Amino acid sequence: MTSQPTPRSRFPTPALGVVAIAAFTTIVASALPAAAVAMAGARVAKSGDPVSVDIERHGDAVVVRASAEIAGDLGTAWRVLTDYARYVEFVPGLRTSRVVARRGDEVTVEQTGNAPLWLLDAPVDVVYRITESAPYALHSHATTDHGATLDSDYMLTPDARGLRLDYTGRLVAPQGVLVRLREAAGEHAIVTHFHALAAEIARQAGAGEFPPGNTKTPSP
Repeated sequence: MTSQPTPRSRFPTPALGVVAIAAFTTIVASALPAAAVAMAGARVAKSGDPVSVDIERHGDAVVVRASAEIAGDLGTAWRVLTDYARYVEFVPGLRTSRVVARRGDEVTVEQTGNAPLWLLDAPVDVVYRITESAPYALHSHATTDHGATLDSDYMLTPDARGLRLDYTGRLVAPQGVLVRLREAAGEHAIVTHFHALAAEIARQAGAGEFPPGNTKTPSP
């Protein structure tokens, strides 16, 4: 029997006290752009949009599914997807990205970046253990220095219009009173990262500017 996704909550509800929650929410609101708050928990599925995103809660995890139609070719897409060192050139908030080990199709990548809400825009260190299945698929398991984990799968599928980039990610944030805020930050980082990859593939393929999708926040 498949469990049904449970409703999502924008902010945590454990007993921090009304004053503490209000104070922390005020700090977060001042630290984050409005677009970041809107994107967290966003659902992008309007017909004709270049990117579709769906975010749901499953048990203790947040599952993010994203898809993009790109007027590009498979070779360019695979090159962009696996050129990890160049991610800093087009992924917002990413400070460093370097390959620290490679053995066949197994790659270890270390990244440092700013993720709002993890620790109020403090730096976050992430280690990705990646398995490449050239030129169609990539799986990674990521851990952060704050205890979050992210399992990701990218899939490239050629089609009549070019290719489709599909992504599925399972994010588990550290438990505690700020778990919902950490999840929101993680969701925003995932969606931002995905769109940046799709846009860079389109740019390198000569497809021109890749427009953002229309986002909307789901009803509580």
